[in-house]
Amino acid sequence: MRDAADLEALWQRAPAASRSFVPQDVAHLPELARSYLTHAIAPGTPLASAVRLRMHGSIRLKRWRRFKAVQVITREGSMVWRASVRMKGASIRGYDSFVGGKGAMQWRLFGIIPVIRESGPDITRSVANRVAAESIWLPSMLVDDAVRWRDEAPTGTHASVSIGAYPSKLHMMLDHGHLIALSLARWGNPDGGVFG
Repeated sequence: MRDAADLEALWQRAPAASRSFVPQDVAHLPELARSYLTHAIAPGTPLASAVRLRMHGSIRLKRWRRFKAVQVITREGSMVWRASVRMKGASIRGYDSFVGGKGAMQWRLFGIIPVIRESGPDITRSVANRVAAESIWLPSMLVDDAVRWRDEAPTGTHASVSIGAYPSKLHMMLDHGHLIALSLARWGNPDGGVFG
């Protein structure tokens, strides 16, 4: 995926919801997992095949910097996150993506001069883990027989999710179905060293 048009194409390709959520869809799950999903998705809500998010905030790139972004996540596990960041008066624009089972990152100064262009197995695994974590923005992804749930009393539940060929284990802390914390072991090299 190379630009905003690709993000739009991913959004447009998402099929309409084929059915609506009923609590019986998750009746077989452990109690805490069930409480999370029935809180996140109201009965009768169409099980969305994609979500589009607009966001802004701070991102740490050696130090905290302001950013704006648009993201599309699809139920089958594709994702494009397109963002712009201001650094020393310059605009850096780019994307992270997981499409067709492959991850990529590309960032350009002023949208023209390449700054970062990464792909390959490590980037793919890292972005797949990110998509798993961000499935909370599209909880219909977690209403799937392939997701394995295990409760950890009194307030934690674990969801084992695979995005493409990459398994992730989400650790969720809940308060009466409300998600209050999420963590996972994510493949990456945040300090520029060896991936792990």
